[in-house]
Amino acid sequence: MGSSFLQRDIKNLRMDDLLSVQFEIEEKLISAIKRRKELENKIFNLETLLSKEDEESTDSIEKKNSDESPPKKSEDSPNKAHSSSNHHKSKYIP
Repeated sequence: MGSSFLQRDIKNLRMDDLLSVQFEIEEKLISAIKRRKELENKIFNLETLLSKEDEESTDSIEKKNSDESPPKKSEDSPNKAHSSSNHHKSKYIP
């Protein structure tokens, strides 16, 4: 509809033609604004979902690491402390 108006010589355009073109442009602008809002909402939802997944994966990695780390530390520390105390006892026993 609007493209036929734009192909005419500008001198032959009437006021109602210009109003029709203006109306068509306004409709396209409104559609573009609505589409932009939809896309912004989708982007926000995806970013929220990704951040939740990142938090969950970080939490599970931290939990996994915390589950693995303390037993290793607790096994190493008592053995070293225990073995060093044994050395002292063996040195002092006649």
